[in-house]
Amino acid sequence: MFLLNLAYGFVPNILPVMFSVQSKSSITLGVIKSMMAVGEIIGLMIVNKFGHYVSRLFKLAMLACGVCMLCIPICPFFLTGFLFLIYGMFDSLTQPLFSYVITTIDADNRGKILGGIDTLILMSPTIGIAIGTQFLTSNYVNGFLYLSGIFLIGLLLMLFNKNLNHIRLNCKSITKI
Repeated sequence: MFLLNLAYGFVPNILPVMFSVQSKSSITLGVIKSMMAVGEIIGLMIVNKFGHYVSRLFKLAMLACGVCMLCIPICPFFLTGFLFLIYGMFDSLTQPLFSYVITTIDADNRGKILGGIDTLILMSPTIGIAIGTQFLTSNYVNGFLYLSGIFLIGLLLMLFNKNLNHIRLNCKSITKI
């Protein structure tokens, strides 16, 4: 979660502002933020229907979010809003994994562990904003490679973790396929 929050703090909070400054229009900021929100709503509708495919949704989300970050520097500016819509949609597909992980924490220690997790979740976006801003100001393409790299690492961690790679929720129980 720490690793992914490095990107999750930067993408929705800094990138829209950066594009707004580049275009010299506050409308750009509103369009990008709105498109991301619409994408997240669409993604949550997908989660509602297919949320039991926990691992598959997460892997798809990591791949698609990484590709979105790779496409942003090479696509025409008018497609930026569409890329953020796609990003928002696939970002929502990560939610079943986070919910699953929380449910696997021992109930007696859940409060203590969630306190530590919340600390990481609150701290990591700030660190990600600092790192991402440094990359983007020094080299535009490297900034997007940094963001794509975070999603690639998230995908690889899922693929190579035998406990997380094949999670599929059944109606009443958790099954490994």
